[in-house]
Amino acid sequence: MSEVLEQEYEKLVREVYIAPIRSVIVVDDDFPTLDGLLEAEAAISSGTPNVSEPSAEKPAEQDASKPLIEPRGIEQSKQTPAPVAGEAYVRPPFEGPKKDVNRVRELVAVCRNRDRPWLVDVHDGKEVDAKDELKIAPYLHHSDLMILDYHLMGVDQGGDKAIAIMRKLAANHHFNLVIVYTRGYEGSIQTVFGEIAIGLTHNKRTSLSDAKKEALDSLIGAWEDEEGDDVSERLRSCIDRNAYLEELATPTTNPGGSTIGRRILDLFKDCPPEIKKRTAPVGSEESQEKVRLDPKNMLQWAMAERHHRLKSEMSEADLGEVVSKFDEDVNWIRTNSLFVTVVNKKHEPHELEGMLLRALNAWGPVPHQLLMGKMRAQMDEKGVIAEAEVLTDKFVQAGWLLEMLDGKMDRDRAVRHSIDRHWEALGDKMRADIGSFASRLFDNLRLRGREEIFAKYGAKGIGADDEEVLTHLNHYYSTKPVDRSHLTTGHVFEVEASGSEKDPTYWVCLSPACDLVPGQKTGGWKGRLGDHMPFMAVSLTRVTAQLALERINENAFLFVQTGSGIEAFTFYPSADVTSMPAWEQMFAGNGGRFIAGTATVKVERTREENGSLKTHHSVAKVVCQLRYEYALNLLQRLGGSLSRIGLDFRKQSADTASVAASAFSPQASAIAEAQPLTAVGGNRAA
Repeated sequence: MSEVLEQEYEKLVREVYIAPIRSVIVVDDDFPTLDGLLEAEAAISSGTPNVSEPSAEKPAEQDASKPLIEPRGIEQSKQTPAPVAGEAYVRPPFEGPKKDVNRVRELVAVCRNRDRPWLVDVHDGKEVDAKDELKIAPYLHHSDLMILDYHLMGVDQGGDKAIAIMRKLAANHHFNLVIVYTRGYEGSIQTVFGEIAIGLTHNKRTSLSDAKKEALDSLIGAWEDEEGDDVSERLRSCIDRNAYLEELATPTTNPGGSTIGRRILDLFKDCPPEIKKRTAPVGSEESQEKVRLDPKNMLQWAMAERHHRLKSEMSEADLGEVVSKFDEDVNWIRTNSLFVTVVNKKHEPHELEGMLLRALNAWGPVPHQLLMGKMRAQMDEKGVIAEAEVLTDKFVQAGWLLEMLDGKMDRDRAVRHSIDRHWEALGDKMRADIGSFASRLFDNLRLRGREEIFAKYGAKGIGADDEEVLTHLNHYYSTKPVDRSHLTTGHVFEVEASGSEKDPTYWVCLSPACDLVPGQKTGGWKGRLGDHMPFMAVSLTRVTAQLALERINENAFLFVQTGSGIEAFTFYPSADVTSMPAWEQMFAGNGGRFIAGTATVKVERTREENGSLKTHHSVAKVVCQLRYEYALNLLQRLGGSLSRIGLDFRKQSADTASVAASAFSPQASAIAEAQPLTAVGGNRAA
């Protein structure tokens, strides 16, 4: 059952990443290209002396060691075969062995003989100058799949040009699939794999600061002085190129649980006890931070040393996190916008698609990646049809156009409103097909079981029941990045400490959005306030995440990203939902508009000084924005609190309460029957 479900998941992977492929480009200097064949045809058509008429024997003056046609930009290195008797002969631009001709023919056939044929082109890949600037056609960057030879200039020249192409692909915003199709070095592809992964890694990626490395250098030096041993070199030898990549992909958390960790532990056993006890300051002698030699620090030092040795091979540009995995049967390298698998040319072209699928499945895209990938593919495939269906309603189009032309509406607000409506309309038209895919995905996950799926696809080091998971999830569901240029309903903002306050305070703006449009109302009280926008703000009180999650359904808690991480806040003082929200009337300067280039606004707050009210200005930094329904929930709660009605019910007195308590004890049951309670309980007094 489990194997069947794994196969079903693989089908979903294929549907997301391989089924949408439409164009393929093959880059290989071993293959004949369309450009070269056209040049040969042009030579025939122009009647150049490179074409010989049919004859029964080879012309005596013909030198078979020289090409008859010398196409631009293509190196000729192999001998020209003699013309066959009775046939016209032209020296082709491609002079490789026949097996390479057959291989590219099979590749083209594989691409075309499909239910949905792939558009395919072949390029020799040599037009990359010394600065690694690609001069080949722009479509090279935007093909759905690239089949790339690694040694474009021969084995002796290495794979720099192929890596330059992959760096270009990794730097664009299109998701690129690449099959590196190579003979490798002496028939092995592992070295090729390592060179590619290193070539895509940012050369500044290291977790060890210079100051900490110097401190560890001094401790290792003391060990060497003590033992007379080359500890540094022994430590460096613990991590070779492959081990470095393995550690980058899966950082060691338990030294005894990895090959690298065990090497370090074995070496650490030889460390003299007095060296183990010694510390070194990080930075100056007065530094508060000090380090010791332990397996974790030794691993960081060895990784930094290997990084330094590999730095010249790495990418100057940050192409995002590089994750990789090599196995004899399947391998993959993944960056933000690039997926690479290396395949030995001992495999035939018809095997490439299956090997790409195996590599994608081994990478293991998480379920949400599959769902979002399906959405991207669906937009690409059916976006035009969905657009046409949306635009069939001419009256809606006219209404949208009028909104675009409405000069009274704030431009930024109009733009956001228009994008939201158009995006929603497109999404609704494509929801059915995506829903079918999502249903199959969900069924697969639930049949395989919660524990198995979370262990395989969950983030490393995060448990299914971690409090932090729900904290982050609730933060994501309830808030979004600030998308306005002025203060509005649901903005959560931080106000710098003032007066008796020691720390910044957090507030949520809860005036209706229509009252917060800059410059909209100029009469009455607002007219007298000039450019100051009055608004109501409710103070937020910090609570523990545990308390907020336990009582989350009370709808009175917020999860806000602050400088300390995601923190929980309550809308009510002391998290008591029966209490009054602590609200305050504030005034935003410049009509509530943000200070240029920031998400901050000047606010005025009032306080008593010497019997009179005075205003004091502060700077409010908007840290996030509540999603619409969450902002409305708090706005309604504040409105209900402000519109409460006080009634003349009597509150139970303390003395009467004690009588009530005793009335239900066994000793007082007779008194209770003879003397019923007279106090009235009821609604809490306002």
